[in-house]
Amino acid sequence: MRLTSPGFFCIIFLSFFLCSHTKGQERENYVDQSAIVARVHYGFLLAHRPRVEHLVRHTAGFEISLSRQRNGEKLWEQYYKYPQTGYSYIFLDFNNPEVLGYAHGLMTFINFPFVRTHHFQFSMRLASGLGYVTKKYERVENYKNDVIGSHLNAAIQINFETRYRLSQRLYFNANIGITHFSNGSFRTPNLGINNPAVNSGFTYQLQDSKEFTRSAHPAPGKSPEVDLLYGAGVKENYPPTGRKYFAHTISSTVLKPVNHKVRLGLGLDVFYDLGLLKAFDNENKKIDSDFKIIRSGIHFDHELMVGKLSILFQMGAYWLDQYKGDGIFYHRIGFKYLVNNHLFLNLSLKTHFAKADFVECGFGWKFGKVNVMKSTTE
Repeated sequence: MRLTSPGFFCIIFLSFFLCSHTKGQERENYVDQSAIVARVHYGFLLAHRPRVEHLVRHTAGFEISLSRQRNGEKLWEQYYKYPQTGYSYIFLDFNNPEVLGYAHGLMTFINFPFVRTHHFQFSMRLASGLGYVTKKYERVENYKNDVIGSHLNAAIQINFETRYRLSQRLYFNANIGITHFSNGSFRTPNLGINNPAVNSGFTYQLQDSKEFTRSAHPAPGKSPEVDLLYGAGVKENYPPTGRKYFAHTISSTVLKPVNHKVRLGLGLDVFYDLGLLKAFDNENKKIDSDFKIIRSGIHFDHELMVGKLSILFQMGAYWLDQYKGDGIFYHRIGFKYLVNNHLFLNLSLKTHFAKADFVECGFGWKFGKVNVMKSTTE
């Protein structure tokens, strides 16, 4: 399976998210509730396409993280069972220095606990940020690297983690997950690097644990919202090192909160994709009107609300598409960050199943009463 990422600007949105929820705790030293995490990785490169099987090798690396335990001061922290958030640096050796080189990543993360006892925790950690791959595709010098076309990429990571308490402040971690690097089709080739791995190490908590805050939860909001969004991105079609094209999106979605964490919606998209000019040309099809590069579709929306941040997953189907080379279905994954009661920023990746189309970066406006998880002190 070919994985894609929400674009290399994700770190900006996650940093806004982490910083916005730290402001309420400025009276405390950041060391409070913080921990140092050190882990080693051992894995392999996943051959998600037959054309990359020649790159498969065993890999090794390490990761250093600064993690902070959320204590429930924000209501969203209580709804998600007191997660950990933080920053991490990862280094990976792909065991192929001439073709793939090495990878460095700086990521922000949130760790959602599923099971938590005094001595044990099982959780899922989502991380996203910037990655740097030392070797990229070159038409002559490095033509065997047909997975990454740029040094700078998005880095995303999904880990399922177990943590065992060894003493008051020391824990042992044993985890399994995958780390992915790609640039969202900003520059081809962009098959992406997928590195499944097992990893283990130790967590040292800098101070003794504090009691979690528990408070009464208000009833979840029920008022519908209407989101109007404009987004734009840049894409490069095959063959590599070709011309780049702008793509534009106008989208409207009606959303209904289901509970404190989830809202569902239905919406309409209109895409003006100049990259289709090249796609039609590659198939020797003439374009007699700009109307042919306009696509439109209907999407189903699922959003996970984490404070002012929403993590969105959408599945859509074209009802207007004269190109038809990408199939009927399209998808969008990404983030919305609420700046105030109505204005939000958006970053998402539009795909056709596992094939990245382009990264959308934009802004939007919410109409109606906005449902946001507030601090327990508000």
